[in-house]
Amino acid sequence: AVPSTWAQAPRAADDADETTAATGPSARPEERRVSRPNYRLRIDAPAELEAPIRERTLLGRWVDDAQFAPEQLPLFLQRGEEEVIAVARAAGFFSARAEVTRLPGESQTLPEILIRVEAGARTTVSAHTLTVRGAAAGEGVERELQAAWPLPAGSFFRTDVWETGKRPLIES
Repeated sequence: AVPSTWAQAPRAADDADETTAATGPSARPEERRVSRPNYRLRIDAPAELEAPIRERTLLGRWVDDAQFAPEQLPLFLQRGEEEVIAVARAAGFFSARAEVTRLPGESQTLPEILIRVEAGARTTVSAHTLTVRGAAAGEGVERELQAAWPLPAGSFFRTDVWETGKRPLIES
């Protein structure tokens, strides 16, 4: 198993209301951060999924946002599993399973959330074939597109790389 990590140190009871100066809706995200987290977030997942989970899920993005309201947490928990699975699939883990749990704790402490991911097997590109039909068949453009394809055989499939690779094909 991959070691768990904590988003930040727990908030002490005497500084529970301490936030950054700019907290209005027009504040940039980095200006809306609290000095301590709104809840503790523990992620038990392959290391390469930790940062994307923190960046692309509600639970990850709101952990230290000054505009967080505790009433939001049930929604974040409800959507968490679906969001985590989407992150795993984007990285090529199409059989991933996720569990998002609010751990029991004392009412005076920060809520503690555990995201556990069983990634499963990662999809690997076994081969690719690019065929150009029509006047450009066998021409330089076909060779250029083939050489520029970003997912060679043996590489891990990643949705963002796939999308980047498709773009020149569609535009050609």
